[in-house]
Amino acid sequence: MTNSQANLVDAEAFRFTHENQSIELYTISNSNGMTVQFTNLGARIVNLIVPDSKNNPTDVVVGMKTGEEYLSKDEPYYGTIIGPFTGRISNAQFKINDKTYQLDKNNGENTLHGGHKGLHFAIWSTFLEENKIIFRYQYPHLQEGFPGPIHFEVHYTLTENNELILEYFGNSENDTIINLTNHSYFNLNGAGNGTILEHDLQINSSQITTLNTDYLPSGNFLAVENSPFDFRSSKKVGESINDNHEQLIFGKGYDHFYVLKQTFDETLNHVITLKGNLSGIELNVYTTAQGVLLYTGNFMSDKITLKNGTTDGFRTALCLETQNFSDSINQPNFPQKLYNSEEKYYSKTVFEFR
Repeated sequence: MTNSQANLVDAEAFRFTHENQSIELYTISNSNGMTVQFTNLGARIVNLIVPDSKNNPTDVVVGMKTGEEYLSKDEPYYGTIIGPFTGRISNAQFKINDKTYQLDKNNGENTLHGGHKGLHFAIWSTFLEENKIIFRYQYPHLQEGFPGPIHFEVHYTLTENNELILEYFGNSENDTIINLTNHSYFNLNGAGNGTILEHDLQINSSQITTLNTDYLPSGNFLAVENSPFDFRSSKKVGESINDNHEQLIFGKGYDHFYVLKQTFDETLNHVITLKGNLSGIELNVYTTAQGVLLYTGNFMSDKITLKNGTTDGFRTALCLETQNFSDSINQPNFPQKLYNSEEKYYSKTVFEFR
């Protein structure tokens, strides 16, 4: 039985004022019973309701009832856009054109997900169309230490084929690094309805990048063959998650980047098929990004009350963060690229529900 509490979040109850700006809730729907709710705080997904195999509406992403709850220091990333650079940047610094940029340290000696504020606490300008929502934000020069200013746009489009299309744009006045993703936590049985360990998962990737003991990329690659990281054929998320493998120990589970390509191009590749074992809902993920980071909720710990009154328990949701290589500016083995007013950033991801 799937989670029956797939209610819309109340827009009036959600609204509040932060930094002298109004935090709002926005809703788009299609004719197939799919509805998505967003907020301009972090340009994030709050609710994603899709019909299950019996046509029951099922909310498949973790989120909260009110806007204020998204300011929590315990988990600020639910559903949000991450940037200017997703993942960790080692030693909270990088060099461009012989100039060193010192970033905000918010993860030990490193920078995680853009720093303390990043894009996840940005208040975005919002433009709503019939089946599309456009978020825009002007990221100030040297905020959290990143060169800019950078004009960001994120477009979400909901189609009649039950696709949620995410398009990311970045345009900087100075050479900078950009790597955006959406940090939604999925449970296809219904958010708050048990763990994701029995979900069936397939990842069309033959190698991952490895971590060191502080979750930083080591700069090395590992073939998934004959390892617990091999999802080339569909298997349960939890089938090998507790294996005695160094990388699973370092990540406390799956917290690893699966490589699709090392080029910068706009080829849309099918990377993920995820299926809820109770709901029958299938999610296919397509992306132009260089890979996807699989995170299995290893630090979820019942600290936050969710929309339906349950808490965010251990491994009750997972993230599928389509992105380019983390810490690439500091890793000579990883593909690198700078963005500016002529070399604009673009990435596209499609979440297709069946």
